[in-house]
Amino acid sequence: MRPEYRALVDGLPALMSDFDCGLDAAARTGVEVFMRAVDRVDRELDAIADGRQRHAFSDRVVAVLCASDAADATPELADLRAILCERDLLAPFARGTRLLLVASEEVRTCRDASAYLDRVEHEGRLLVELALLFVAPQANQRFITFFRALAEIANLLDKLLDARGDHRRGELAMPADLTLHALLASRLLRRLPGAVRLHPRRLHFIAWGLDLALRSHQRAA
Repeated sequence: MRPEYRALVDGLPALMSDFDCGLDAAARTGVEVFMRAVDRVDRELDAIADGRQRHAFSDRVVAVLCASDAADATPELADLRAILCERDLLAPFARGTRLLLVASEEVRTCRDASAYLDRVEHEGRLLVELALLFVAPQANQRFITFFRALAEIANLLDKLLDARGDHRRGELAMPADLTLHALLASRLLRRLPGAVRLHPRRLHFIAWGLDLALRSHQRAA
């Protein structure tokens, strides 16, 4: 699992405890299995240069989740599907996954800077909504509101740190120049105060965010 995904899984219980709610072992397992599947799908998509082939792969992912074609399911997707079936989450998760895969392709192929920023934020929101299918039953509304505010920030930070590498590997159509970095940083700084205000222990949140950023930077480097 990518370091920043591991940081999210490991740090989520402490982050939730700041809001006086918890995450039991079963829910944490669900989040971890989900993040492992996200990581695997990300890596598979990143390795496909042709857009039509990426679209076909995305369709296969959704087909695996819907059990219409589970023959070539990776272990990560098979484990995820088992948990979704057990918790009766398969239908909403499959719908959300289809939307997320479309949004990720739009981020990858976008060539307009303003539209790119909007699509990055949209992708982040969709990913968090999928995570909330596992987390929300044990969370209070204060944490859910905070977690949703975190969605855009986390994805903007990820793109900011990965932009050059993504462009070099053909995973980003936008030129990863100073302008793009400045726009990502500006949008990130605009969104950050809102999330900070929602967190009851701001220093803890800042420390958690710095650890997440450091792990992301280490991977990008």
